[in-house]
Amino acid sequence: MNEVRENYLKIVHRPERALVAVLGPLAPNNKVEPGFGQYLAKRDTLSRSPVHLIEMDFLVGGRRLPMERALHPGDFDAMVARGDSRPDCDDCAWSIRQPPSTIRVTPPGPAPDIPLGLVSVYATSYERGSRARSIE
Repeated sequence: MNEVRENYLKIVHRPERALVAVLGPLAPNNKVEPGFGQYLAKRDTLSRSPVHLIEMDFLVGGRRLPMERALHPGDFDAMVARGDSRPDCDDCAWSIRQPPSTIRVTPPGPAPDIPLGLVSVYATSYERGSRARSIE
């Protein structure tokens, strides 16, 4: 049996180390059953908290995540669901021929947004991920 690892990044605010956001790329097993349903259950639990959820779908194929409104067309997606504006989310979609842009993460309080360049996140995910796996 193959081991399934779930990778995600927690963004915390100092000094109290309060959780601000959870950022994670979708894994191939999150886009097909039974993993798809399990992922949606975890996502639902997190969506009831004030934490921002940043979901990145760098996988061509499989189902796109269900959203309140239709996602922009594209091969890849990054969705930012801010804790204070759900069920709306910011959707950044791009094609294989076009590089992704930058998304913004809002920390608590009066601090300015934090830009997160998706080119480097995508490149790192591709290099470290199981890019040999496919979704059918």
